[in-house]
Order: sequence, then C-alpha cells, then structure tokens
Amino acid sequence: MATSVGPYPGGQADVERLVREEIRRAKAEVREEARRARKAAGLLGAAVFAGYMVLCFLSLTLMFLLWGAMDLRWAALIVTGVWAVAGAVLFTRGRREARGTASAERTTETTEETS
Repeated sequence: MATSVGPYPGGQADVERLVREEIRRAKAEVREEARRARKAAGLLGAAVFAGYMVLCFLSLTLMFLLWGAMDLRWAALIVTGVWAVAGAVLFTRGRREARGTASAERTTETTEETS
C-alpha cells in the first residue's frame, strides 16, 4: 500500500519537484537581493567619497579665506587643528560607544550564566 503525501495526486515525485522549484526560486531571490545589496554598497561608497571630497575642498576654502587675514601657514595650521579636535572628539565618542556595547554583552552573558 502506497502512503499518501498530502493532497498531491502524483505522490512523492510531485513533492520533490515542488521542493526543487521552491529551492530554485529561493536561490534566484537570494541572488537578486545580493545584486541589490552590492549596488547599494557601491552607491553608498561613492557618496562617502563625495562627502570626503566636499570636506577636503571646504577645508581648502576655509584656509584660503583665513589667508586673507593672516599668513597662509597659520591658516593651514588652524584648519588642521579644527580637524584634529573633531577627529579626537569623534574617536572618543566612538570608543565610548564601542565599550558600552561590549559591556552590555558581558552583562547579558553574566546574567545568563548566573540564572
């Protein structure tokens, strides 16, 4: 006696074919999502580079504006100092954020171990 495989009249062969088709569709969807993700990553990378270039030219513009009031070397030093302070502040905030995340994970692990 053959066992029934649900409402499929063709039995096991039809189920295998349906599973294969579903796997094929899932693979196609994953490929499409990966293609979209690559495109988005490329566009975001280009946007970051464009932003970097804007900051470089904005810095040069500020330096040349300050040059009208002082020696060019002092103007360059002031702009460099502003970027150094901004970098230090961002680094400190990022490090604090990273440490906060790691300690939260340790707290979760400790809580699970003591439970």
